[in-house]
Amino acid sequence: MPYFRIDFDASGRFRNPAQRDEFFAFLQRERPAAVLMAAHGWLNDTEASGRMFAWFGEALRPLPVCGIAWPSHPLKRNAAGVVKAGIEATSYYLMKERAAKVGAGGLAPLVRSLKQLMPETRVHFAGHSFGGRLITAAAMAIGRPGGGPLVESMMLLQAAFSQFAFSPQGLYRPVVAERMVRGPIAVTHSVHDKAVGMAYPVASMLKRQNASRLGGPNDPYGGLGANGARGLTAEECIHLNLGDVASLGQFLHYPVINLNADRVILGHSDFCKPQVAETLKALAALPAAAG
Repeated sequence: MPYFRIDFDASGRFRNPAQRDEFFAFLQRERPAAVLMAAHGWLNDTEASGRMFAWFGEALRPLPVCGIAWPSHPLKRNAAGVVKAGIEATSYYLMKERAAKVGAGGLAPLVRSLKQLMPETRVHFAGHSFGGRLITAAAMAIGRPGGGPLVESMMLLQAAFSQFAFSPQGLYRPVVAERMVRGPIAVTHSVHDKAVGMAYPVASMLKRQNASRLGGPNDPYGGLGANGARGLTAEECIHLNLGDVASLGQFLHYPVINLNADRVILGHSDFCKPQVAETLKALAALPAAAG
């Protein structure tokens, strides 16, 4: 099964509309039951994002994959891949906002068009790092048109945004409270993710924030990829281990599922693993439900 790629510019406009047309032509011809839209993260160039999309395409066969590419690398990356003051921090702030802009202004309209063309095709999201923010912003921008969500499930892979984003005071609270994703939002988190575990709260602190309990589960500026989703009720969120697909299948009705990846994901970009593919396949097998 081929994988596709759609490139957006910084404003969420198509760089090459022919990419969309090719993808839609495939959907109309093959009429797949489901498709995965996968967004890359910060500081991924064309080559790096291409490798990620190719991995998804191969690992998730026969599920069609569409890679969502966006300009996430305008400034030079440091050797450790960790946010530093100055130019790296500036890039961080710009890319954090750009990811949300591309999600709401690019991916969301793309999904609306897809569902108008192919209403029976189920749409699933996956996003790494700031790509997680991109797909979450898209889900919120889409909302519940006609009273039901258009996104079936969402997997946040070492996401680089607030661990309290889905809590009652969080920016993306409506995504959970109003069930803008029909199935669960699966969140991988790992103690080995130093980019989200330390760099994310440092960058947030530099913006004008409190550094107390830096990076930990109680840090107001801690990241999803380090600690999972926080501030949710027991009815809204359950905690499982990444790779435990049997247990996952019993709890797909939860709005949010935190997946402890300490034994699997050993770094911020170390997510191309069989356990991730198995989880995505389990999420994509969700039947479409009403409401």
